[in-house]
Amino acid sequence: MIFFERKTLSELMVGCTHYVDLGDRKQVSVYYPSSTEVYLKGLNSNVFKGQMIIEGVGYKIDWEDGPDGYYKIAEHQGAYVYIDDHGRSAGTITKIAPGNPEYF
Repeated sequence: MIFFERKTLSELMVGCTHYVDLGDRKQVSVYYPSSTEVYLKGLNSNVFKGQMIIEGVGYKIDWEDGPDGYYKIAEHQGAYVYIDDHGRSAGTITKIAPGNPEYF
């Protein structure tokens, strides 16, 4: 597993929307409009907003209406995978789209 560092994380995230497969046919979308802001459209289409800090090989999100989290993005067996603060897979990125196609 190869973890992406700050510069690569910025390139993969800022200005992009990630579509993330959580398993069991569940998908969320995450939009990163800047290096400090993030939006997540959850399973029930609720939208969550958070403040983000990219640091080292990961990033911390302080969600306004949810628990804070620390995540990493890694390449694993040809796929980009979100890793949570416990080292577990938190989902697989199925698509990275430029901009905000979900209109957060």
